[in-house]
This record gives sequence, structure tokens and C-alpha cells, in this order.
Amino acid sequence: MSKRLNNIYGLYESAVKFLQPVTIADTYAIIAKEAVRISGANYASILLREKSRFIIVYTTNPLLGKIKPRKEGYIYKVYKTGKPKILKGEDLRRAHSEFTGTKIKSDLVVPLENRGKSMGALAVTSETKEFTREDMANLQLLASLSMLSIRKAQLYADLEKEIETRDLFISLASHELKTPITTVSTFVQLMQRRLAKGEKLNTDWVEHILDEMARLTKLIDELLELDRIKSGRLEYEFEPSSLKEIVKHAIMSFKANHQQRKVVFKDGVGVTNDTVIADFNKMIEVVINLLDNAAKYSAEENSIIVKIESPDKKYTTVSVEDKGKGIPKKDLPKIFNSFYKGENHTIEGMGLGLYLSKQIIDRHNGKIKISSELDRGTMVKLTLPTFYYERTRKNTHS
Repeated sequence: MSKRLNNIYGLYESAVKFLQPVTIADTYAIIAKEAVRISGANYASILLREKSRFIIVYTTNPLLGKIKPRKEGYIYKVYKTGKPKILKGEDLRRAHSEFTGTKIKSDLVVPLENRGKSMGALAVTSETKEFTREDMANLQLLASLSMLSIRKAQLYADLEKEIETRDLFISLASHELKTPITTVSTFVQLMQRRLAKGEKLNTDWVEHILDEMARLTKLIDELLELDRIKSGRLEYEFEPSSLKEIVKHAIMSFKANHQQRKVVFKDGVGVTNDTVIADFNKMIEVVINLLDNAAKYSAEENSIIVKIESPDKKYTTVSVEDKGKGIPKKDLPKIFNSFYKGENHTIEGMGLGLYLSKQIIDRHNGKIKISSELDRGTMVKLTLPTFYYERTRKNTHS
């Protein structure tokens, strides 16, 4: 069999392996293994561009995993130009001191592209051979198949996540919506029986029905908000707004539904500029969400502390602090995930409050951070860039 036919058969074997339904981690491992086999290399590495830097997502050599690709390095040039490159061992040793003392003889890098757009690079390293143009051509073909395989695995992972989210949504929705509906149904039946007997209605039952209807409305509003955010249909009306006024409005709305809860407002801004560019109503929703969470996870007799501060002229912060149950350290990284409720799953609600709040704060170019200690309480802090309204106005009219 000719060498060319051998190469074609080898690539065919790789393509068959890439068709297997495997995880993204397994996909990387298969690609690296096939790259070594096709090129006759000793090692292979896969690098993908994430935001402003390259990430080595997989390598068969731990030493290579320690190398940090430079912005103007050869990996970046291959990514930027879309042209493959062969380097000699001495070139690598000059570029990266980590290669000093190694036996690397040659390195071959080809771009990973998806629909004509560079996504990263596939690199193979040899200690025994110098790569040729033929090796380059073969690895480029493999890279094309590899990127398709990576995208397939990524889409499959996204689909699995979506299915998991859907199943969780159905489970939570059926549970959370069923409770108030059952309560309303029960009280309506009791009222119906009393009316049939000509008896007087219990006013407490009406209050219970109104409370449960309010719960239902809030749950449905949360779900509609989630749908609008995920579909990109959530509209914002940004304008210069006083963060202090936003907080005061939120506390007033919260107190209307939690008349027994004590909220302590600490104004650390005073006459300092507290103007931010914000959607006034959506920011009120965010603060109310934080107050609702504080109320859910702390005893009624404990005060909720709301503080607004301006640590410097560039930013203004709002913090909401409770003295409640706190959040386990292992749960903190997941706290902004949709439908996440942590270990205390008996608390009402669908676990969407913090998720929705983070989406809104992100759109405001702000930050939301949470710190917590078990049995000591939780503090959520919002940080928003302060808007120099007067300075902007003067600059505009000058």
C-alpha cells in the first residue's frame, strides 16, 4: 500500500473515532492520540482561545501543560494568520526557558478552525524527527476533523445541560406551583361548603388565599423573567439614577409584604454622588430579591442591614446583610446558577432570585459578590460604576 493511501486510511480511522458520542474530555484525548499517530510525534497539545487568552485544554506531556502561550508567540501567530508553522527545537528553547534541557527536535502547529473562524491550535512535538510539509498537510486535515469533533462534543454537552435544566425546571415548577394551588383550592372548597350552609365566611381564609395568589404571581413572574433573559428579549431603559433612591424604593416595597421584618438602612454616601446609569425598576427588583433572600434564610426577630457606600469616586456599593443560617463554602461557587437552592431545599421559591439578579447586574457593568459563614449570616454586595453626571453634562455642552 502506498504512503498516500496509508495516510488516507489513517485519517479515515481517525474520522470514525471522532464520530463516537463521547464527552468533551474524551474528545480531546482522542484528538491528541490521533495527532500523535498521524504525525509520528511524541506529544500533542490542544489549545483553545477563551476570551483574551489561550488555554491548553489537553496535552499528553505535563511539561507542555506548564507553558503559558504568549500573546505574540508562535501559537498566537498560527491562530491569527490561520497558517501552520514548523519550528525547530532550538527555536522553542529560545522562546520558552521551560524547554531548556529537553530533547525536543521539532514542533508543528496547525490552526483549529470552525466555519472559517480560528478557534485555537493543535500542536505536535517530536524528540526524534523533523516535521515535513507532508506531516503538516496530514495534521491540517486531522485538525479540520478535530474541530468538527470538538464542536459536536460541545453541542452535545450543551444539550445535556439544557435537558438537565429542563428536567429540573419541570420538577421544581410542579412542586413550587402545586403548593399554593392546593392551598387556594382547599380554602375555596371550605368557603363553598360554608356558603352552601349559609354560614359566615372566615376572613382568615381570604387572607390565606390572597397570600398564596401573591406567591403564585411571584413564581410566574420569575419564570417569565427567566425566559425573557435567556431569549434576549428583556429590555432595559438606562438613565442616570440615584442608587440611594433605588434602595429606598426597594425597602419600601419589601416592607409592604414583610411588615414584621426590621430593615436597618445605613447611608454611607451622604451628599456624595451616588448617580449610576441604571434601569431604575430592574435595579429595584435586584435589591428586593436580595431582601427576600435575607428574609427567607434568617429569623424574623433578626434585622436585615442594608448599607450604601462610595469607597471611591468610581464606584458605589450596596450591601444586604442578614444574621441567618449562612451558606456552606462548597455551595458558594454555585449560588448564582439558575434553579440552585443549595442543601436547604425546604425554602419556598425556585432558586432564581440570585441568578436573575446577576444577569441584571452584568448588564449594568457591575459586580455582585456574596460572602457567608454558617450560622453567622450572609452578605451580598453590589458594585456599580458611579456616573459623573455633572462632569458629563459640562463636557457635552462645552
